[in-house]
Amino acid sequence: TLMFIVMLLMSNTALTDGGLCYILDGILVIYGIILTVLYCRRIIESCVLREEETLKCAQQGFCRTSVGKH
Repeated sequence: TLMFIVMLLMSNTALTDGGLCYILDGILVIYGIILTVLYCRRIIESCVLREEETLKCAQQGFCRTSVGKH
């Protein structure tokens, strides 16, 4: 819906001028940055949780072992 609103606000000269392309490129860049940040945050959180679980296992003296991992 955002794209539709942007297209309505721009005139036909904007479509042939290329100005709309720059706006859409900017939106895609921002979208890509947001997705990258969310993905990295998820990876970091999973690593931290794994570390905390390993420390808890070491303190208790037993750990679950994953099958197939060396």
